[in-house]
Amino acid sequence: MSEFEPDKMDWREDPCELSEALSRTASVGQEVLLWQVIEEKRVAVKALVHFILLEQEIVVLQMPKNLKGFKANLDFYVKLKDRDTLFVTSMVKRQGDKLFLSFPKRYRIKENRSSKRMALANKYNLKVVMRKIEDNVLGQTQFDFILKDISSIGIGVTIGVSKFDSLKSCTKLEILSIGPQKLEKPLIAHIVNLGKQGEGGNQHLKIGLTLAEPLDLEFLKQFL
Repeated sequence: MSEFEPDKMDWREDPCELSEALSRTASVGQEVLLWQVIEEKRVAVKALVHFILLEQEIVVLQMPKNLKGFKANLDFYVKLKDRDTLFVTSMVKRQGDKLFLSFPKRYRIKENRSSKRMALANKYNLKVVMRKIEDNVLGQTQFDFILKDISSIGIGVTIGVSKFDSLKSCTKLEILSIGPQKLEKPLIAHIVNLGKQGEGGNQHLKIGLTLAEPLDLEFLKQFL
């Protein structure tokens, strides 16, 4: 389908970013376009984002009450005006005018940055100090990570596997320092993905984080 042209869109796997786009859409009452392809024809309708259940991986849309023509066993396509966000998903159930959809693992978004992402090779095992900034945080709030890779919009770090239960997807953190450099203004980031790597005593957590604001090129040069 033309909406999925790879030269114009960028694959993402960031549940927090998608959840925020859906939340912004819901907060302003902006309609989304929902459609299915049935017998090579597109059946489309406009709907509202009712709410998002991120932990249950559910998106709930409010549909027109006289909705007809959709098939429960076929894929649903959803397009937001927010950065032309687009994803394909499946129906979980329908209750009245509420349509429950699976929260997608991947989605596409229009690239609106003036330059493409630049991955930078890291030559040093620099320590990165971060602190949880969410309300009602229990247990340890500050962590020492090892920087493994960095780009203008995100970083990859590792930490001991014993911290697995203290960190989870979408956890928000402040980056307080990178290496010996304490940041004048902490960088805000959230965890996109995390998983265990290695075996036995060499096991650790590899964590990917997205930054709330892109890093300056001059700042990044020190990691080349």
